[in-house]
Amino acid sequence: MLVAAYVIFGIFFRRDYILKGRLTSFSIFVGSLIFFLWGGFPYIYGPSDWPAVHVGSLLKIIGLLILLGGLALMFSVMIWLGLLRTCD
Repeated sequence: MLVAAYVIFGIFFRRDYILKGRLTSFSIFVGSLIFFLWGGFPYIYGPSDWPAVHVGSLLKIIGLLILLGGLALMFSVMIWLGLLRTCD
């Protein structure tokens, strides 16, 4: 996982900025994929006998709002860095 992240962020992102001055759609997609895989790593590869955690509906809604807000912020910053910044 670390090697894939290094290749994506260290090589593809750097190459895009050097050659094009912005992130390409491919780099944004693959960078987001690495981000999601890294965040979901404990759930994907964790042991299946983890104890279940039960939370109330209010905490689920708050968690979902924080998650969606973070994703919106991440994508807006990636778009700003990759697409809109080249228009300056």
